[in-house]
Amino acid sequence: MGRKSKYTPEIIKQIAGYIADGYTQKDAARNVGITTSTFHEWMNKYDEFSRAIKNAHHKKRSSNLEQNPSIEPTIFRKTNPNKRHSTQYPSKKGGYVYIVRHSDSNYYKIGRSSTKWRYRKSQLQTGNPLPIIDVAVLYLDDYPELECDLHVALDSTRRQGEWFELDEDDVSDVIEYACNNYGIALA
Repeated sequence: MGRKSKYTPEIIKQIAGYIADGYTQKDAARNVGITTSTFHEWMNKYDEFSRAIKNAHHKKRSSNLEQNPSIEPTIFRKTNPNKRHSTQYPSKKGGYVYIVRHSDSNYYKIGRSSTKWRYRKSQLQTGNPLPIIDVAVLYLDDYPELECDLHVALDSTRRQGEWFELDEDDVSDVIEYACNNYGIALA
């Protein structure tokens, strides 16, 4: 017989409480004695858990805005693949969530990086014989949480790793979700 799962309503409440108080998902998981892989497994397996975590993130953002209403929204920039652009260097605190398309296909990679966007893009391009095209690049503090939310929401369209088969409407929905749930303003 296997060991008993730690998944209980009390654990859900504790983790959600930590996240609402500003802890990262990794720290919240560690505080209740589970691994980050268990956390992500629960996000995929239990709708109740996923909803509780998303609500906790929303409470955290709402609380931050109430405490400091002068916080400016993070800038979301839809990039033009035909135009070279400069990218602000990130602080050590935040990072990027990016959406890139594999050449002229419907395959999109949704990933994250704490390094400069140009450097990360060059890494992605190195392993691909066809061009990687920028669709969207976004900089924010909660970049791991946004990436996780998107991966969970799009799991049915996942093809391999962080690659998803999406149409243009799906991509628009992803961008709208990021704007509405993470306080991101379109530039």
